[in-house]
Amino acid sequence: MLFKTCKKLHRHQKICIGVTKKDFKGGIYRPETKLEDEGIVVDEEDRYHPYRITYDFEAYLDRQNLPSDTEKLQSDSKPARLHGKYN
Repeated sequence: MLFKTCKKLHRHQKICIGVTKKDFKGGIYRPETKLEDEGIVVDEEDRYHPYRITYDFEAYLDRQNLPSDTEKLQSDSKPARLHGKYN
């Protein structure tokens, strides 16, 4: 079952009698609407920054201090908090 908002997911979890499985899709973010479609024009030299950063949260999973398992939720890891400035 897919939910369009967190609120609807949380509401479902309260009444669900089974275990809720959360599946997070990966991949490259591709916006459905382009700036040009909205009438916003960006010069070619301003479109790209010479640096970029990529986060791979699967590579930064913390397996310590996990929340206690409940009837509806079992945790084997959680994303580690990352802080920093990259250029």
